Amino acid sequence: MPGTPMGMDPRGANSMELASAMEHARSGLEGGDYFLGAPRLPPGTLRPRSPMVPISGQPWDHDHGFAASGSMNNALGFRERDRERDLEDSIRRDNRVAALLNGAILAPSKYALVHPLRCDDGSYPADFRSAKMVSAMRVLDNSQLDRIMQAYRLPLDLSSNAHHMRDSTSSSRVRQAKLFSLWEYLGAYHLLEYDKVMKGLRY
Repeated sequence: MPGTPMGMDPRGANSMELASAMEHARSGLEGGDYFLGAPRLPPGTLRPRSPMVPISGQPWDHDHGFAASGSMNNALGFRERDRERDLEDSIRRDNRVAALLNGAILAPSKYALVHPLRCDDGSYPADFRSAKMVSAMRVLDNSQLDRIMQAYRLPLDLSSNAHHMRDSTSSSRVRQAKLFSLWEYLGAYHLLEYDKVMKGLRY
């Protein structure tokens, strides 16, 4: 099964570490500030990440080694790369906070909220635009789970993970395997472990 995309395991975080990591994620101190000590810029302001822009403000010509007054394409390219980096930073911070919150959900806790992660383009899955209660997540049907997993680019063929479940219908086994995969991707490890135990007792 694929792991959470943040490269961290929320299960190992204590309460102080959780609060600290969430504060870092919200303020953008982890991986977001490329110039330490620089003043905080207003939202939407592009950070001057490229060292190839001279004091004159004109883009640097890589081929000739001087500031080219007419190189608007270079300037636009710098701005586009900055926008892409800002989006990646924003997605990384938001997803880290969501995974930490999901990892803090204790099972059984059907009224707790499971928070969605953002997709690679910064959007949310159509069927998972906002936080849902655990009870609502557990009753998602196969088509809804498929759309969410496709948005996250998770594999849909989970028959190998469902063969050990002794349920009466194969569709139910596959749907449960998809939910397990989604729990893991979202960082909801307590829910994953609890559901595995409960399904193991029932089947």
